[in-house]
Amino acid sequence: MRSIVFLVLLFGVNMASFGQSDSLKLRFDELMNKSESYQQFKVVRGSSLQGFFNETQDTLAIYQSKVSRLQRELNATTSESKRIQDEKLAIQIALDETTSKLGAITFVGLELKTGTYHFIVWGIIVLLMALSIMVYSLYLKSNQVTKESSHNFKSLFEEFEEYKDRTRAKEVKIKRELQTTLNSLDECRRGTKK
Repeated sequence: MRSIVFLVLLFGVNMASFGQSDSLKLRFDELMNKSESYQQFKVVRGSSLQGFFNETQDTLAIYQSKVSRLQRELNATTSESKRIQDEKLAIQIALDETTSKLGAITFVGLELKTGTYHFIVWGIIVLLMALSIMVYSLYLKSNQVTKESSHNFKSLFEEFEEYKDRTRAKEVKIKRELQTTLNSLDECRRGTKK
């Protein structure tokens, strides 16, 4: 990231200085055109050369101030980038802590991951459902046995009542016969005594 910022700033300096270096080049060309030639040498006036030198010094001073300013901006940007990265790291740590807190559930005094907790809860629910189904089926079976037993008891009770009635009828019949026999025997005894 630093290198990208530096390249952007350097490009900006080059573009700004491009206009100034053109003016220096024009000034130099103008200086050379106004100079007189002597054999293979150019004779340049001292005042013109001094002016060109001053302009060059001014341009260099401007460049150096721009470079210094850009260096300060680069340092500020670098420190800002470092601060932002530190903040990002702190936020990431806080996010990780929050995620771990949200991803864990305390269940029966144990800290469990959410997935494990869901597995245990659904396991308990399925176990309770299976137990409920088993108890219900036992209830149905018991109810069926109870109904059969009740039906058998009623049937047996009816048979017993019929048996009692038949036995009572036999008893009454035997008692009548016995009484008839006793009465006939008594009459026979009275008839033989006379």
